[in-house]
Amino acid sequence: MDGKAGLYPMVAGSCAGFWYWTAFYPADTVKSLIQSDSRFSGASIGSVFKHVVKEEGVKGLYRGW
Repeated sequence: MDGKAGLYPMVAGSCAGFWYWTAFYPADTVKSLIQSDSRFSGASIGSVFKHVVKEEGVKGLYRGW
């Protein structure tokens, strides 16, 4: 059996996971803020998103990535 046969799906899966997580990380950041920060209790996703971008820039959405 060719050793490369198992390598390609592993690399493809790793790349897919990386880009999926990168694309949806801001949504996870906003969700976490709503759940853990009392300032955002009951706030909408959009308002928290705007707050983070206003205060920290887009970089704030990827804090911890």
